[in-house]
Amino acid sequence: MVLTCSDPVLKSHLQSLGDRLHYLFIASQAVVAETLPESPYQMAGENIRVAVLPAEGTKCVRCWHYSPQVGHDAEHPHLCERCTAAIAGQEFA
Repeated sequence: MVLTCSDPVLKSHLQSLGDRLHYLFIASQAVVAETLPESPYQMAGENIRVAVLPAEGTKCVRCWHYSPQVGHDAEHPHLCERCTAAIAGQEFA
């Protein structure tokens, strides 16, 4: 998911979420950009435009998020970094 925002205050709030922005939209990936990529799935609101694209990476079998990090832990080859940390009892930053 790629978003553009014409409201500077809203844009700042969205950008402040950083890597956690996708949780707000219940999506695997989300980013605020200056322009939208081509996508057949686009919508526009008063101050925001959204383009939906296929997520990068592989689907985590535990949380179902798509992540390029799935498989980086040999002990848990089907989990993303967040789920690997959760199973290890660690807090994910």
